Amino acid sequence: MSAKNWIAILIIIVGIIGIIAGFLNNAFGDPVGSFLTFSALQVFWLGVLWAVVGLILLLFMPDRAPEPAVDVSRFDRIETQIRGFEGRVQEVDNRFQAKLGDFDTRVKTLEAAPSAFAKLPVSDDDLEVLEGVGPKFAAALRAAGIDTFARLANSTESELRIAIENAGMSFAPSIPTWARQAQYLVNGDWEGFQEYVRRLTAGRDA
Repeated sequence: MSAKNWIAILIIIVGIIGIIAGFLNNAFGDPVGSFLTFSALQVFWLGVLWAVVGLILLLFMPDRAPEPAVDVSRFDRIETQIRGFEGRVQEVDNRFQAKLGDFDTRVKTLEAAPSAFAKLPVSDDDLEVLEGVGPKFAAALRAAGIDTFARLANSTESELRIAIENAGMSFAPSIPTWARQAQYLVNGDWEGFQEYVRRLTAGRDA
Protein backbone atom coordinates (compact mmCIF):
# COMPACT_ATOMS: atom_id res chain seq x y z
CA MET A 1 0.00 0.00 0.00
CA SER A 2 1.32 3.40 -0.91
CA ALA A 3 2.07 6.23 1.52
CA LYS A 4 -0.82 8.24 0.07
CA ASN A 5 -3.29 5.51 0.98
CA TRP A 6 -1.94 5.32 4.54
CA ILE A 7 -2.31 9.09 4.93
CA ALA A 8 -5.85 8.97 3.54
CA ILE A 9 -6.83 6.18 5.96
CA LEU A 10 -5.28 8.10 8.86
CA ILE A 11 -7.29 11.21 7.93
CA ILE A 12 -10.50 9.12 7.72
CA ILE A 13 -9.83 7.62 11.17
CA VAL A 14 -9.24 11.10 12.64
CA GLY A 15 -12.49 12.26 11.01
CA ILE A 16 -14.43 9.31 12.38
CA ILE A 17 -13.01 9.97 15.84
CA GLY A 18 -14.11 13.62 15.53
CA ILE A 19 -17.60 12.58 14.43
CA ILE A 20 -17.93 10.18 17.37
CA ALA A 21 -16.53 12.72 19.83
CA GLY A 22 -18.92 15.42 18.62
CA PHE A 23 -21.86 13.06 18.71
CA LEU A 24 -21.06 11.85 22.23
CA ASN A 25 -20.45 15.36 23.50
CA ASN A 26 -23.74 16.53 22.10
CA ALA A 27 -25.65 13.48 23.34
CA PHE A 28 -24.25 13.04 26.86
CA GLY A 29 -23.04 16.52 27.63
CA ASP A 30 -19.47 15.38 27.97
CA PRO A 31 -17.30 18.52 28.05
CA VAL A 32 -15.14 17.42 25.15
CA GLY A 33 -15.95 20.59 23.26
CA SER A 34 -14.78 22.75 26.15
CA PHE A 35 -11.50 20.79 26.32
CA LEU A 36 -10.88 21.15 22.61
CA THR A 37 -12.07 24.79 22.60
CA PHE A 38 -14.65 23.68 20.00
CA SER A 39 -18.31 23.12 20.50
CA ALA A 40 -19.76 19.64 20.01
CA LEU A 41 -21.26 20.67 16.68
CA GLN A 42 -17.93 22.06 15.45
CA VAL A 43 -16.08 18.89 16.44
CA PHE A 44 -18.74 16.82 14.64
CA TRP A 45 -18.46 18.74 11.36
CA LEU A 46 -14.68 18.86 11.55
CA GLY A 47 -14.75 15.07 11.82
CA VAL A 48 -17.06 14.88 8.81
CA LEU A 49 -14.74 17.18 6.86
CA TRP A 50 -11.67 15.11 7.68
CA ALA A 51 -13.48 11.88 6.79
CA VAL A 52 -14.58 13.32 3.42
CA VAL A 53 -11.05 14.55 2.65
CA GLY A 54 -9.64 11.15 3.51
CA LEU A 55 -12.18 9.40 1.26
CA ILE A 56 -11.36 11.76 -1.62
CA LEU A 57 -7.67 11.05 -1.22
CA LEU A 58 -8.29 7.33 -1.02
CA LEU A 59 -10.81 6.97 -3.83
CA PHE A 60 -10.17 9.75 -6.33
CA MET A 61 -6.47 10.57 -6.09
CA PRO A 62 -4.65 7.89 -8.12
CA ASP A 63 -1.34 6.62 -7.00
CA ARG A 64 1.56 8.00 -8.95
CA ALA A 65 2.43 5.46 -11.54
CA PRO A 66 5.94 4.18 -11.16
CA GLU A 67 8.30 5.39 -13.82
CA PRO A 68 8.94 2.73 -16.41
CA ALA A 69 12.28 1.09 -16.15
CA VAL A 70 14.71 2.22 -18.80
CA ASP A 71 16.26 -0.56 -20.82
CA VAL A 72 19.87 0.56 -20.62
CA SER A 73 21.05 -2.38 -22.66
CA ARG A 74 19.03 -1.15 -25.66
CA PHE A 75 20.77 2.22 -25.54
CA ASP A 76 24.09 0.44 -25.25
CA ARG A 77 23.31 -1.58 -28.38
CA ILE A 78 22.28 1.56 -30.29
CA GLU A 79 25.45 3.33 -29.20
CA THR A 80 27.52 0.33 -30.30
CA GLN A 81 25.80 0.33 -33.70
CA ILE A 82 26.41 4.06 -34.10
CA ARG A 83 30.08 3.62 -33.28
CA GLY A 84 30.29 0.75 -35.75
CA PHE A 85 28.69 2.91 -38.43
CA GLU A 86 31.09 5.75 -37.68
CA GLY A 87 33.96 3.29 -37.96
CA ARG A 88 32.76 2.12 -41.37
CA VAL A 89 32.36 5.70 -42.59
CA GLN A 90 35.88 6.46 -41.41
CA GLU A 91 37.19 3.37 -43.18
CA VAL A 92 35.48 4.36 -46.44
CA ASP A 93 36.85 7.89 -46.08
CA ASN A 94 40.36 6.54 -45.51
CA ARG A 95 40.10 4.37 -48.62
CA PHE A 96 38.80 7.30 -50.65
CA GLN A 97 41.64 9.51 -49.43
CA ALA A 98 44.14 6.79 -50.34
CA LYS A 99 42.66 6.46 -53.83
CA LEU A 100 42.63 10.22 -54.22
CA GLY A 101 46.25 10.43 -53.16
CA ASP A 102 47.18 7.69 -55.64
CA PHE A 103 45.31 9.54 -58.39
CA ASP A 104 47.10 12.79 -57.55
CA THR A 105 50.42 10.96 -57.69
CA ARG A 106 49.63 9.56 -61.12
CA VAL A 107 48.53 12.96 -62.40
CA LYS A 108 51.72 14.57 -61.14
CA THR A 109 53.74 11.78 -62.76
CA LEU A 110 52.02 12.37 -66.07
CA GLU A 111 52.50 16.11 -65.78
CA ALA A 112 56.17 15.66 -64.98
CA ALA A 113 56.72 13.16 -67.79
CA PRO A 114 57.94 14.70 -71.05
CA SER A 115 55.73 14.41 -74.08
CA ALA A 116 56.36 11.76 -76.72
CA PHE A 117 57.86 14.29 -79.10
CA ALA A 118 60.19 15.61 -76.41
CA LYS A 119 61.90 12.20 -76.49
CA LEU A 120 62.49 12.46 -80.24
CA PRO A 121 65.60 14.07 -81.69
CA VAL A 122 63.35 15.81 -84.23
CA SER A 123 60.44 18.25 -84.02
CA ASP A 124 56.83 17.39 -84.77
CA ASP A 125 56.78 19.25 -88.11
CA ASP A 126 60.14 18.06 -89.41
CA LEU A 127 58.60 15.94 -92.17
CA GLU A 128 61.88 15.63 -94.05
CA VAL A 129 63.14 13.16 -91.45
CA LEU A 130 60.90 10.56 -93.09
CA GLU A 131 62.53 8.24 -95.60
CA GLY A 132 61.63 9.42 -99.12
CA VAL A 133 60.35 12.86 -98.08
CA GLY A 134 62.59 15.60 -99.36
CA PRO A 135 62.16 19.36 -99.12
CA LYS A 136 59.83 19.54 -102.15
CA PHE A 137 57.61 16.68 -100.94
CA ALA A 138 57.54 18.20 -97.43
CA ALA A 139 56.50 21.57 -98.89
CA ALA A 140 53.75 19.88 -100.95
CA LEU A 141 52.42 18.09 -97.87
CA ARG A 142 52.40 21.28 -95.79
CA ALA A 143 50.59 23.09 -98.59
CA ALA A 144 47.89 20.43 -98.38
CA GLY A 145 47.57 20.93 -94.61
CA ILE A 146 49.58 17.83 -93.71
CA ASP A 147 52.13 19.65 -91.59
CA THR A 148 52.71 17.33 -88.59
CA PHE A 149 53.54 13.68 -87.98
CA ALA A 150 50.07 13.15 -86.48
CA ARG A 151 48.31 14.55 -89.56
CA LEU A 152 50.52 12.48 -91.82
CA ALA A 153 49.91 9.30 -89.80
CA ASN A 154 46.14 9.79 -90.15
CA SER A 155 46.28 10.47 -93.90
CA THR A 156 45.48 7.85 -96.52
CA GLU A 157 47.81 7.00 -99.38
CA SER A 158 45.31 8.53 -101.77
CA GLU A 159 45.32 11.83 -99.85
CA LEU A 160 49.11 11.89 -99.93
CA ARG A 161 49.26 11.25 -103.68
CA ILE A 162 46.74 14.03 -104.32
CA ALA A 163 48.84 16.43 -102.22
CA ILE A 164 51.95 15.54 -104.27
CA GLU A 165 50.16 15.77 -107.60
CA ASN A 166 48.66 19.18 -106.70
CA ALA A 167 52.23 20.39 -106.27
CA GLY A 168 53.09 19.24 -109.81
CA MET A 169 54.94 16.08 -108.76
CA SER A 170 53.95 12.49 -109.30
CA PHE A 171 56.85 10.10 -108.64
CA ALA A 172 57.09 9.13 -104.96
CA PRO A 173 57.72 5.38 -104.55
CA SER A 174 57.90 5.65 -100.74
CA ILE A 175 54.44 7.19 -100.29
CA PRO A 176 52.91 3.90 -98.99
CA THR A 177 55.36 3.98 -96.03
CA TRP A 178 54.97 7.63 -94.98
CA ALA A 179 51.95 7.14 -92.74
CA ARG A 180 53.54 4.20 -90.94
CA GLN A 181 56.83 6.06 -90.49
CA ALA A 182 54.95 9.02 -89.08
CA GLN A 183 53.03 6.77 -86.68
CA TYR A 184 56.30 5.58 -85.10
CA LEU A 185 57.21 9.21 -84.46
CA VAL A 186 53.74 10.01 -83.11
CA ASN A 187 54.22 7.18 -80.63
CA GLY A 188 57.62 8.56 -79.69
CA ASP A 189 59.25 5.31 -80.82
CA TRP A 190 62.45 6.64 -82.39
CA GLU A 191 64.17 3.27 -82.25
CA GLY A 192 61.21 1.56 -83.91
CA PHE A 193 61.20 4.24 -86.58
CA GLN A 194 64.90 3.72 -87.34
CA GLU A 195 64.48 -0.05 -87.43
CA TYR A 196 61.56 0.27 -89.85
CA VAL A 197 63.47 2.65 -92.10
CA ARG A 198 66.42 0.25 -92.21
CA ARG A 199 64.09 -2.45 -93.54
CA LEU A 200 62.95 -0.26 -96.43
CA THR A 201 64.35 -0.91 -99.86
CA ALA A 202 64.62 2.15 -102.10
CA GLY A 203 62.04 3.80 -99.83
CA ARG A 204 59.61 0.93 -100.16
CA ASP A 205 58.49 -1.64 -97.63
CA ALA A 206 60.23 -4.88 -98.55
